[in-house]
This record gives sequence, C-alpha cells and structure tokens, in this order.
Amino acid sequence: MESKFENPQIDLADVPKHEDVMFEAIATRYWSIIVIRLLIRFLIFGAAIFTLAYTIESLNKFLWLFGIAYLLIVGCSLYWHRIAFPKRGFAIRKHDILYRRGVLSTIKTIVPFQRVQHVAVNESFLSRKYGLAQLQIFTAGGSSSDIKISGLEKEQAEQMKSQIMLHITDLEHDDYGT
Repeated sequence: MESKFENPQIDLADVPKHEDVMFEAIATRYWSIIVIRLLIRFLIFGAAIFTLAYTIESLNKFLWLFGIAYLLIVGCSLYWHRIAFPKRGFAIRKHDILYRRGVLSTIKTIVPFQRVQHVAVNESFLSRKYGLAQLQIFTAGGSSSDIKISGLEKEQAEQMKSQIMLHITDLEHDDYGT
C-alpha cells in the first residue's frame, strides 16, 4: 500500500508567537554572584595594570590617569551588567524551552525538546553558597550547550531538568511506537 505524502500550508496566524510568552526571571541572588565575579576579574586586571605601570618608571606619572580610567571601566561594566540582569528570563512550553537575554538587542533562543540530547545541572563554588545552579541544554550537532541558564534556584534547575528529560523520554517513546 502506497502512502500519500501531504504537506499542507500553515496559516501564520495559527502559529504560537514566542513574543507572547511570559518569561520567568532568574533568582535575584544571582546578581551577587555576578558582582563578585566582576570584582575578582577587575581586581586581577587592576593589579596587573598598576603593577606594570608602577614598575615602568616612565608610566609612573600617569598612575592617576590609569586609576581614573580603571574606575570608569569598572563602573561602566557594573552598570552594563546591572541593566542586563533583569532582561534575562526563561520559559518552558509544552514542546520547547526559551531563554531571553540582551541589552541593545534581545536574543531569544528557542530549543525544541525533540532536539535535546542531554541536560545538565552545574553548580560553581559561588552558586552553591547561594543555593543556585546553572541548567545546560545540549542539542544534536554541537559540542557546547545551546542554552545555559544561570541563576536558577537549585531545586528549580533540578525540576526543569527532570521535566525536560521526561519530555525527551515521551518523544522517544512516540518515535519508536513503544
């Protein structure tokens, strides 16, 4: 018996819009981790720059200029991360997971569950101290994760991992007819 191939056109008005999704914010405690990481980076960077400027005698007279530039860079970086922080969000729908971030331009990543190969929950030293975790979602064809959602409550990240894995298992059973 020959099967008939069908490929009907979809009315775009019927397609769910990702713009209508209500995104959940990441944990506000994650802001502390961002600040700590930035300050550690700037402390190391600042120590290297000031050590270099101090040891090179011809640059000694410009130490005050380096100090002002350094403080401006630190301040701008903290400000940039602060305005970017509330723009991060995630949502789980029936067939996919979405992640939103960005300041000047909003980047929305949508990963259908049928493409997910692996899900991991990671905790850094700082994240563990704050009871937070990062959810990483890997899809076929890549060595790195397609979505990394940092700043999730540990329990929330574990629940999301379980839910995604359940969707993957259900899709595999549907594909194989079991």
